[in-house]
Amino acid sequence: MKAAGSLVLVLLFAEQLAAQYPFTRSFVVQDGAQRAEATCLTLDPRGAFWIGGPHGLIRTDGERSDVLLSREQDRVTAVFADHQGTLVATGTGAIIQYLSHGVDTLLVDTALAVHAVAAIQRGPDGRVWLGTQGEGLWSFGTSGQERWTVASGLNDDHVNDLLLLPDGRMFVATDRGGCMMDAEGRILGKVRQEEGATDNLMLCAAQDERGLIWIGTDRGGVIRFDPNELPWKLTVMPDSDRSGRIEAVSVDRGIVWIGTDRNGLHVFDTNTGLGSYKPVLSEQDDRARVKDMVLDREGALWWCSGTEQLHRSDPMVLVASDHEGVDLTQITALCAEGRDRIRFAIGDRIYQHTTAFDDASRLSFLTLPIDRDVPIVGLEVDRDGALWAATL
Repeated sequence: MKAAGSLVLVLLFAEQLAAQYPFTRSFVVQDGAQRAEATCLTLDPRGAFWIGGPHGLIRTDGERSDVLLSREQDRVTAVFADHQGTLVATGTGAIIQYLSHGVDTLLVDTALAVHAVAAIQRGPDGRVWLGTQGEGLWSFGTSGQERWTVASGLNDDHVNDLLLLPDGRMFVATDRGGCMMDAEGRILGKVRQEEGATDNLMLCAAQDERGLIWIGTDRGGVIRFDPNELPWKLTVMPDSDRSGRIEAVSVDRGIVWIGTDRNGLHVFDTNTGLGSYKPVLSEQDDRARVKDMVLDREGALWWCSGTEQLHRSDPMVLVASDHEGVDLTQITALCAEGRDRIRFAIGDRIYQHTTAFDDASRLSFLTLPIDRDVPIVGLEVDRDGALWAATL
């Protein structure tokens, strides 16, 4: 992958927030003449990304990219990786497994060429699960193949996502709500508007370290519930309904990542209860549409937007590009003052602020008797608290 440049100039470490956003970098994933349009991705146990889209499949470790599928008919609709290998669903109706020593075709069915696989999972027993766009839920393994449709109790035959729980249960997100199945395929319960959901069109699902399930919907925001607490109590994340259509969701260490169809990547920090990070984007921006996402071991989120780029957002590095009408991208010098304050220079002014850019904090500044066109290039606060500034 090649770095495509950072998005902003100023990095500020903080726990509270206002006009802040996780630091995001973009990387080009195309290899040579291969045109990449990344619409699905996964991260394997070795740290390599598998990136699928309408033009095939690319594997990259950040240094080297390999085009594995590139024919026009090799559209990739879903990918999944675990210690057993990487599963790939193609537009031809094939389910392919990539291993360290070769490639196997596990299944070919013309029905999957018409009704594409939108989600793929593999259980600890090796059984593969497929969520299709019109043919319901499929599973296959050494014991044979099974299918679930509306006729067998599934909410809808249009499956958008699958979430395999550690105890073997499966949450199935469909166009008409979600349902929970046990390891044998029996339906245990449903999550619909009849049960208190804000929207039946459920597009994605994730589970956090506490075991809570988070569901992204078309117009009803993000719904969460505890699958182990009966009856299920559905809760809507505050303000998430303003995000629009939610295509992907991930949760890690209290940080909820919400990928939207037209409004970019939104981030909610549930640790403080104050968190709400939203990017400033136009609908024409490449980063306005989030297609898929995956968390790495460091807690950073990698996501794709249907272009040749992968984006990496780091929740530990927050960016403040504007505060109280001051354009922070114009900072020419920066220094710390103690443990909780910073000083920075813009033009002939030196500003002071707390390290946390929340709505309650205010900027203060002093103006130096210098030409505004002469930049301040260095700031330092000495042990006695005196401020020193250097200019060109």
